[in-house]
Amino acid sequence: MRENTCSQNPTQLLTVAQAAARLSCSTRTIWQLIALNRLAAIKIGTRSTRIDEAEVERFIEDARRRSRS
Repeated sequence: MRENTCSQNPTQLLTVAQAAARLSCSTRTIWQLIALNRLAAIKIGTRSTRIDEAEVERFIEDARRRSRS
């Protein structure tokens, strides 16, 4: 029997608007970051896009590292 790993490692999926709010930028900027492959997105169906909260945190950490260099 397969174990349900989703409940063991829950992931918060953010909308584009929520990710923009988290990064204090516009939704257009989020779409540009996705297009440039700087922010990974998950396509759900034909009309929905979500961004993993961990991906937003990774993006923030990368930006902090770049600003310190």
